[in-house]
Amino acid sequence: MEVIAIVMWVIAALFCARWALGPFELASVHSKARIQFTIADILCLFAQIQVMLAILQWAVTKDLRSLLWPVAIMSSILMVVVWWVSVTFLSEGRVRNVWHRVAVIIIGVPLALFGSVAFSGIPVLLLYIAIAREWELLSLAPIVLVMLGLLLGGIRLAIRRIVTAAQSRSEE
Repeated sequence: MEVIAIVMWVIAALFCARWALGPFELASVHSKARIQFTIADILCLFAQIQVMLAILQWAVTKDLRSLLWPVAIMSSILMVVVWWVSVTFLSEGRVRNVWHRVAVIIIGVPLALFGSVAFSGIPVLLLYIAIAREWELLSLAPIVLVMLGLLLGGIRLAIRRIVTAAQSRSEE
């Protein structure tokens, strides 16, 4: 039962992330642009890793200090992968505006990916809450689901506007 729930969760997360980042995919279909990095992109990567390490340092208790470095290394690898996906999407979408790039790298793609994981996990969580018969927790689920849906929809709208603005500038 748990394996089926996890597989459904992963499939739903991939679907949500693909939907939220869809405007980049549509822009890249017609683009043969190669991946280009800017100094702002690399500074965003450094900022993301620094914030992640600061949060880990703060969150890990003394009992779990032995796990700090393995978790930090795995989290850093995950941040680099998310950053690479962001830069690839931006290059294929021909987004050149520095502030648009920073917004997408720092906020857009990480929230779309991690928000998709959270959004798609809600039905699995609802199933376990219903099985445990914790009905008072069940009343919060629609609120959380709507908030995460609005977050993903807002990210998709912002990304669509950024890509549209970049394409209109590249056509001029």
